[in-house]
Amino acid sequence: MVKEPPPIILHFGQVIRELRRARRMSQEELANLSGLHRTYITDIERGSRNVSLKNISRLAQSFGIPITEVFTRLEQLNRNGEKVFDFPLNSDTAITDEILLVVNDNTVIERTQQALQQWNISYPIHVVRNGDEAEQFLFYHTSSTGKEVRLPKVILFDMNILPVNGFTLLERIRSEIQTKDIPVVVISASVDEVVRKRMKSLGIIHYIDIPIIAEQLTSMLRKFGFQFESIETSGSLRK
Repeated sequence: MVKEPPPIILHFGQVIRELRRARRMSQEELANLSGLHRTYITDIERGSRNVSLKNISRLAQSFGIPITEVFTRLEQLNRNGEKVFDFPLNSDTAITDEILLVVNDNTVIERTQQALQQWNISYPIHVVRNGDEAEQFLFYHTSSTGKEVRLPKVILFDMNILPVNGFTLLERIRSEIQTKDIPVVVISASVDEVVRKRMKSLGIIHYIDIPIIAEQLTSMLRKFGFQFESIETSGSLRK
């Protein structure tokens, strides 16, 4: 007896099929745009294939929509009260102990790295210097094996990034299902009250001043679960 696939997989296939037809795409065209195999697209639409977060992101990008719209459509079809996954079926997404540093100022990058080294913090740091690189890493990045989407444990964020507006990227980070719960710490020389209120509306309440102070940075990281031993050598690292 052939086992019926879960309703949620069938619903997901229906969502993808409707999005494709609305854009007058063939399965082959969608496969080419998303970098997926034609047979894989067919299986998804039939409800006979589980799908990873990475591939959902690829499909959403091919349709020119945020990944959250895919999940919204799926919720609308989900009539049986079945929980729609926080991370999709057979997710190949991994939250790591990596720190993502989104900064385009070389001095700030150097001072942040110095602050971490000063406290013998050995957690990996991935540096991106503009908004495009940040989006690529967070939403379309895979590991060297091509099988895993790696997300950082915390994002240290400079609002003065280009070419993407800082708030535009922050809003996307907070709206996409795979990044909405990642803590964001804003690095800034000064943040006025209007900006603070707007960031608070996005759930962003953590700030680190420039010049970077080692104790302030390490104290912030401890709040997010990073563990390391204190050492006596510390202080302000100024430009």
